[in-house]
Amino acid sequence: MPCPDLSAYVAACGVICPDGSVLSGAGGCTNPNVSYTTPESSVPTKPVHVGKQWCSSATVRWTWTANPQSSALTYVPSGTPCCAAECSNAVKVTMDALNDHEAGHRQTVSGVIAGVNAEWSPRSFTVCTKNQKSATAALQAAIAAAEQQTLADVAAEMLLEPLQAPPVDCSKCLPANSPCDTCVGGTCQSAPRMSPCGSTCCNDCQTCSGGSCVARLDGAGIPMAPCGLGCCDPTKCIPLPGGGSCCLRRTTGTEICYIDPCCG
Repeated sequence: MPCPDLSAYVAACGVICPDGSVLSGAGGCTNPNVSYTTPESSVPTKPVHVGKQWCSSATVRWTWTANPQSSALTYVPSGTPCCAAECSNAVKVTMDALNDHEAGHRQTVSGVIAGVNAEWSPRSFTVCTKNQKSATAALQAAIAAAEQQTLADVAAEMLLEPLQAPPVDCSKCLPANSPCDTCVGGTCQSAPRMSPCGSTCCNDCQTCSGGSCVARLDGAGIPMAPCGLGCCDPTKCIPLPGGGSCCLRRTTGTEICYIDPCCG
């Protein structure tokens, strides 16, 4: 598709995620594929009298796993850009940044799960209350609250967004406006001394006739060709001592006179 249509396509169609779902408005998608076991708690200790309180303890092991998978769009502009290398590089910059973005999501998932496993392998709890009978119940409530907090923390951390990929710079992928356009220094420009003729391009020593370029004739009826800044019989185009070339006008002995601007 043409480069200017890419943003509209992403907004409307998005990308197919690894799990087969469609994520509209995005060029990439990462499924965390997170799972966890049922927390395994040791038998709470019998409440122990500590000072004026009764304390109960337990350890809890909670194992999490993750296998994050990503997908991302690939894009090849349709048509022929005037500056093909610059267009290809502009697309590559965006596609590389898009893949880096999804890699960032995978790193986030793996890092979060590694942190959870380190925290809960196992995690120790001790709760003290003023009442001996309530110590064990308070311990179990504290464990349940910690589990819920971990679930909430994991969900929040999964939402962290890596650096977003920039859109493709479509100005680098514009087609030529005419057959005479050429890429100069990364910019599409009209070739000097050239003019369009149907699907082709004529130099200023030619005329356009029926969609074809026909050489102009000199005074002697000889077809002319570019020479320096002018046009002449190709056999009369000679090099200049300082570089370039110019059309020979006449010779008189050893004197040579050239068509302007080579001499007055």
